[in-house]
Amino acid sequence: GSVRPADFQDAWNRSSLHCRGQKGRFDDLFSWNALNAILAQHRLEPPRLRLEQAGRSEAELAIVRYRPARRGPDIPYIDVPVLYARLREGATLVLDSVDELHEPIKLFARRLEAEFGAHVEANCYAAFGSTPGFGVHWDDHDLFVIQISGAKRWQMFAPTRQYPLYRDVDPNLSPPTDPLWERVVESGDVIYIPRGHWHGATGVGEPVLHLTFGINLPSGIDYLTWLGDAARHSEFFRADVPSRHADRRTTYDVCFLDEISAVVAEAKAQRFLDDRAATMPARPYFGLPEGGFSNSLTPGTVLAFSGATCHVEHGERAIVIKAIGRRFEVPIAAASVLKFLDLDPHAIDDLVSDSFPVEHAIAMCEQLLLAGFLHRPTGLARD
Repeated sequence: GSVRPADFQDAWNRSSLHCRGQKGRFDDLFSWNALNAILAQHRLEPPRLRLEQAGRSEAELAIVRYRPARRGPDIPYIDVPVLYARLREGATLVLDSVDELHEPIKLFARRLEAEFGAHVEANCYAAFGSTPGFGVHWDDHDLFVIQISGAKRWQMFAPTRQYPLYRDVDPNLSPPTDPLWERVVESGDVIYIPRGHWHGATGVGEPVLHLTFGINLPSGIDYLTWLGDAARHSEFFRADVPSRHADRRTTYDVCFLDEISAVVAEAKAQRFLDDRAATMPARPYFGLPEGGFSNSLTPGTVLAFSGATCHVEHGERAIVIKAIGRRFEVPIAAASVLKFLDLDPHAIDDLVSDSFPVEHAIAMCEQLLLAGFLHRPTGLARD
């Protein structure tokens, strides 16, 4: 059935959701033809490209071969007849980080990054049969599953450890036996799976293609790690722990609590999140040949923000934008450049105002383009 925003808000980190959608709803996002083009046009190797099938080894499922090159390392290629044979036998084809290979998925992932303030990675799964590619398992990140084509039977289970981590003190290896729900997920459907919730999927004997978008949100452990760096200004934390003086350790523990409290009071969780937003790397964009030249912009040139998240500080005389690991300072009169932060492309003349004439807008955009803050979206221009 339909899922309202309030339903999703209540489910976040707590329970899985299955949202029905119209068949073919995501045809513009990905397709079998798009997958075929990626496999034909890229030199992909395991583990990024691989087959998975419960009970079969990596060697049994190998589909990438190598041929000698006249110069340099051997060249990988996919053994197509073997790939077809393994898929007919029930294996699942997995392609990791497909967002780096297909522009619509890249843009979709970038929107999710802006929404959640966290890195997003998209993977692709293709199968033909009814044999599960994976056993019942959990992931260390929240997950959206988008069914592109075909149908698959999904089982969803409760977590056996709340908020498990990739590096954890509990291996968390025993799944529950009774599913919370079991449904056939069809083209156009979306599933939300919280971190740590066990799940599994089985084909229904037809070609099936789906994408997963992993949302890597920061945990308290990440915040603690960041606090360790924030504490480097403290002489107390830079000093040695009294390992050779047992009589000093009780006093040291008391002082440690006081000092760490002072660090947290100054470096609050909001600063941690702001820092993450300011340092998330930009996805690569290229605008050759024009992109490398600062004198190629005109009022109708269309540009877009290269990042997905940022932190903005408004001062009395300037606006500081921290993004993609860099710091950009623009005058108050140039506040219109903040339009780019909505992730939509904008023409330079959209920024022009009485206090920010076109020649200033062009000069500012030239600087931001060369610094990597802006890029020229492929195929977009305006007269």
